[in-house]
Amino acid sequence: MSRQYRCIALTPPQLLAVREIIRPFHPTNSVLEPIVVIDFCKKMYKAYIQLQTKELDEINLGMSEDECLLINQFIGAEDFEGSLDILRQTWSVLYELENEVPPQYESMSAEMLELVRGDDAERDSP
Repeated sequence: MSRQYRCIALTPPQLLAVREIIRPFHPTNSVLEPIVVIDFCKKMYKAYIQLQTKELDEINLGMSEDECLLINQFIGAEDFEGSLDILRQTWSVLYELENEVPPQYESMSAEMLELVRGDDAERDSP
């Protein structure tokens, strides 16, 4: 499995490592609301249960901007094996949220980007 659009892909050891660093009632000392941390932790716990019950090797977590920034606040590039990969994934998600396309689309022409964004808009509409 690979990382999906606006998601980060985590293996069980990576998810547990993130959990060790980000706890639900840990003070963030930032502008983030405490509920953002609590909700992110709940999302991690549900993902871990899915990994275990469905015997998955990896799971994709849909991420918000606040959740990406939360990870970047607490996790450093050398904190644990795979932490730099997680950070890179959050940077890609932030790019996707800001630009509405994955980073690899950067080299596309304006016309092609418009087509891709148009397809996304059609898919998102009810």
